[in-house]
Amino acid sequence: MIWVSEALRAAGHDVEVRPPGARDIQLRMKGEKVSEILNVDGDVYVFQRLTHNRMAQAVPLLREQGVAVVVDVDDDLSSIHPRNPAYDAYHPHRGDPHHNWHNLAASCRDATLVTVSTPGLLGVYAKHGRGHVLYNHLPDHYYDVPHEDSDRIGWPASLQSHPDDPSAVGGAVSRLCGRERPFHVVADRSGVADAFSLRDGVVGIQRPIGIMEWPEEVAKLGIGIAPLADTRFNACKSWLKPLELSALG
Repeated sequence: MIWVSEALRAAGHDVEVRPPGARDIQLRMKGEKVSEILNVDGDVYVFQRLTHNRMAQAVPLLREQGVAVVVDVDDDLSSIHPRNPAYDAYHPHRGDPHHNWHNLAASCRDATLVTVSTPGLLGVYAKHGRGHVLYNHLPDHYYDVPHEDSDRIGWPASLQSHPDDPSAVGGAVSRLCGRERPFHVVADRSGVADAFSLRDGVVGIQRPIGIMEWPEEVAKLGIGIAPLADTRFNACKSWLKPLELSALG
């Protein structure tokens, strides 16, 4: 959304990006209920993954003041795999009591428009018909990263956020990789060897990778895989990883 906003500004639109720590919307409360929005200063508010219960209550109040509210969603939070850390974070009865996937559903129900990254998400968050698919694309700098072709096979993901996806390739990776040809993970390699039935030969990155550094690390692969298990959550996933791999050579 940052890159989209930069493109809109370059085209002459008045757009301001406010990250979560810089949000300045003030809510007047009556107990646990939001009664009023105090400092509305825009014509259109775009929110991403609006999961907080008070912000969900704020959506219809903003619309009552004549403000268009757009909620952008890129995953079906209600079908996250239980082994994904995000499951506990968004589950209605676990984690932060203010954040859950029910609040996101309520936000989308009351929004002026819901934007999603795949057609599958329209059926989850825009059944009211006020939805639009904005397919994922990449910024220009992805297409300028140096790449040398090779037979280095790898996965630009981690088991933490893709707990059951390696099952989609069966034993293919273990037949191709091992001690003589390592399998590369552009992320934390924890649990990857077992997930792909590899005894050894898994190479990973043992540190966080910044968003601007990510393309350079992925470009070091010669062959990239993006397996997805046949699940409801994955049916709503976008083509972002194959798109990244293709752009990076």
